[in-house]
Amino acid sequence: MALKLKKNILISILLTVGLFLSLTGCNSSKPLIIDGAKAREIENRINTLAYDQSLELRGNSVSNIRNGGNVIIGNKMFYMIQEMNFDEDVFYYLQKIPSSTIGTLAPLNELLIDLDASIVGIKEDTLYYINNVDHIPYKMDVGTLIQTRLFEEPVTAFRIFNNEGFVSSEVDSAIYKVDLEGKLEATLLIENGGTIVTIQDEKIYTLEDNKDESVLLAFNRSSGDKVFSLVGGPFRNAEITGSFIFYRDEEVIKRKLLDGDCDCVSASVIPTKEYAIYNNKLVISGLDKGLYLSLLDGSHIVLLSEDKANSIQLFDDYLFYKNEHDYNSWYVIKFSEETRSALLGETMSDGGIKFDEANSYLSESFSQYYEGFIDEIKGHTSNKNTTQTQLGPSLLFVDTRGEEYSYYSHVDYPFTADNCDGIVVITNKDTVLGQYTDGDIAYRKDSVLTLFAPGNTTPLMSVISEGYPPIDIKVGKGDRYGIPTSWHQKGLLILNKVK
Repeated sequence: MALKLKKNILISILLTVGLFLSLTGCNSSKPLIIDGAKAREIENRINTLAYDQSLELRGNSVSNIRNGGNVIIGNKMFYMIQEMNFDEDVFYYLQKIPSSTIGTLAPLNELLIDLDASIVGIKEDTLYYINNVDHIPYKMDVGTLIQTRLFEEPVTAFRIFNNEGFVSSEVDSAIYKVDLEGKLEATLLIENGGTIVTIQDEKIYTLEDNKDESVLLAFNRSSGDKVFSLVGGPFRNAEITGSFIFYRDEEVIKRKLLDGDCDCVSASVIPTKEYAIYNNKLVISGLDKGLYLSLLDGSHIVLLSEDKANSIQLFDDYLFYKNEHDYNSWYVIKFSEETRSALLGETMSDGGIKFDEANSYLSESFSQYYEGFIDEIKGHTSNKNTTQTQLGPSLLFVDTRGEEYSYYSHVDYPFTADNCDGIVVITNKDTVLGQYTDGDIAYRKDSVLTLFAPGNTTPLMSVISEGYPPIDIKVGKGDRYGIPTSWHQKGLLILNKVK
C-alpha cells in the first residue's frame, strides 16, 4: 500500500502560507517570508486550535455519522452496518467483529440482526442509532437485540454528548433533549432550532433548516438561548472542531474560525468527495480516487491508498471505507501497522485491478521467447524477500499452476516479448497447518512469486501470498486445502522494488 510515501512538501508549504495569512489579518502588501521555524509554529497553532477537546464526551464522531454512521467501536468489538445485495434486493445487517481479528484472512464475525441504521453511539452493551427507514432514534441491547424507541417523531439529527441525547425534530425543526434509557421523555430546548451539527461544551451548533445552509447557529444547551451566529456559508458537510468550522465548498474542504475574524482558507488542496476528522487526523477521499491523510492544518499530506473510497469511517487507529474498485466491499487501514486489507474476503490490489492477462497473440509470443526458460526455473525459489536490483517496470508475471502458462503484465507498463525487464514465476506451495482429529492433514494453498532476470536462473527474491485456511470443522473427507488468494498485491510489491 502507499502508506509510506514521502510528504508532499510543496502542498504543505502552500497550505502553511494560507494559514499564516488567515491568522495574521489576511491582507498585507509586504513580502511574506516564512522560515522552517515559523512554519512549524503556525502548524502547531492551527492544530492546537482545531483539536476537539470534547472528543471523549461524544458518541460516534460527527464525521462518521455524516458519512453514513456505518461503524463504531465498543467493548473491543466493531459494530457495523453491512449491506448485502441479493438479485435486485438490498438488505442491511448489524455485524459484530472482534477488533483482534480485523485484517486477518478469516476474521470472526457475526450477523446480529437485520438493521438499516446510522450508528450514533455505544455505551457498554447499548447501541444508539437512527433507523434509516422511519428516521426514529432507537437504542438496542446488543446482547438481547431488544430495540427501544427513544423519541416519538422522525428526526433529522441525533447526537450524544456527555451521556445525554439530543435530537432535531423532522416535524417542526425543534431541538429536544431525550432520555437515553428509553422512557420516551423529551424536553423541548429550542423551537425552530434547525438541524444539529454538533455539541461542544455548553453549546449546541445547528444549521438553519433551509436549502443553502448559509447560517450556523449556536444555542446554550441548558437554557436554549441563542448565543452565536455565523454567516458566510453554505456550510455543507459542516463539522465543528475546536475553534474552527470545517465544511465542503464545492470540491474543496474549507476551514473558518468560529469567531469570524478571518476569511476562509482551504483545509486541503485535494478535490474532495468526503472528509473525516478524528483527533489530529484529517482524511480526504479524493474526488476521482485516493485516500489522503494530513494534520488538521492540511500539512504533512501522505497518500494512504489509491482506492476509490466512500463512506469513510475514521477512528484513532483505524480507517474503514467502501472500496468502489471492489464492488463497494468494506476495507480497513490500520495506521499503527501500516496495513490495508478487505474486511471480509480477499483483498484486491491497491487502486483496483492492476494486471492484464496477455491476449492470444502476446501469449504465443511470450511462449516462444520464454517457455523453455520458465520450465527450467519454475522449481527455484529464494530465501530473500527483497532485492536491490533495479530491473525496470516491464515485468512478465507467469502463472504456472494451470495446464498452460498464463502471462500477465501491469496495466501501466505494457511491453512486447523482446523488451521484458524481468520474469516473475508464480507457483503453488501447500503449507501444512496441522492435523484433524480423523488423522488427515490440513493444508493452506499459498502462491509463491519468484523474480528472475531474463536468462539468469538464479532467483533474486521470493514472496508468498498466503491462501485461506480450510474451515475448522470437518465432516467427512471434504476439502483439506482451503483456497488460494490473489497474487496481485504481492506482484505490486515486487514491481515497486525493481522499477
